[in-house]
Amino acid sequence: MKVHQIDRAKTFFGSSFISDYYNSALSELVSYEPSSKEIEGAISNKKKFTAEQRSLLVSELTNQYQDAGIKLSEACESNIAKLASANTFTITTGQQIHIGLGPLYVLYKILDVLATVAQLKQEYPDVHFVPVFWMASEDHDLEEISEINLYGKTFKWYTSQTGPVGRMNTNGITEIFEEILETFNLNEDQIS
Repeated sequence: MKVHQIDRAKTFFGSSFISDYYNSALSELVSYEPSSKEIEGAISNKKKFTAEQRSLLVSELTNQYQDAGIKLSEACESNIAKLASANTFTITTGQQIHIGLGPLYVLYKILDVLATVAQLKQEYPDVHFVPVFWMASEDHDLEEISEINLYGKTFKWYTSQTGPVGRMNTNGITEIFEEILETFNLNEDQIS
């Protein structure tokens, strides 16, 4: 398998927001600062996981992939197996389902986690880092994700459905985008 290094700064096309995030200008959003001291603190804190907890994690991840009928790649299988080791840590990102959120942002987040793993592996060659992407499809907080705010105007998906948002049908969402087009007087002539 050929591995390509990804420059973290390039994964977001030089976004000033993401740059500020990683350079601590938005420190309230960061779990750990990107400094050696903070990373070492995170590693030390996570070493408290017991062998039993790690074994359960490996077993559950393996079962979930099997139950979903997903054939694991060698890299994925290897990463799951590494989680049993006390010297392995996850670098995790995720995405909550949200109306209007396209797949490009998800790809950015995945690329960033892969770049972070590569960077940390260089800084800590004796430690294993496993990239994890978590899709929050079982989220029950419809109220939190049912709105889109554009240019000071809120567009809301009204539905009486309950339960995990990822299992809901999307009836009514098309109307939101039609309302956006109408509100901002958008048409194909203006877009092209």
